[in-house]
Amino acid sequence: MRAYRSLNRCNDPDRFKGWLFRILRNQCRTHLARRRRRQHQPLSDELPAPGTSDAATDAEEVRRKVHEALQRLSVEHREALVLKYVHDMSLPDMAELLGASISALKMRLQRGRLALREKLGGVMP
Repeated sequence: MRAYRSLNRCNDPDRFKGWLFRILRNQCRTHLARRRRRQHQPLSDELPAPGTSDAATDAEEVRRKVHEALQRLSVEHREALVLKYVHDMSLPDMAELLGASISALKMRLQRGRLALREKLGGVMP
């Protein structure tokens, strides 16, 4: 709705995708910040007993650990990693959407990977 109401502010129709993504990104950030302020719900600490898990449970555990580690990264690092590795975006597309230079994004990705690796520590199988 916010994008629809602000359509007259989209000055360059060729960059509509980036303009729309920035609105969506800002709305998501606002929503998450409000949700965090309202209540904090930690993820379950229950893990399957050693030797009793199957491949699906192991994969879910890895996903959960990566998700938790991503949530502890800075917004800039998490955003860069998710766009690059989850949404498979190119650096030029990311630069347009985030309003950052390609060299800045390369640095965010490098630092984000290092921070993620550090947060995961020895918990990954």
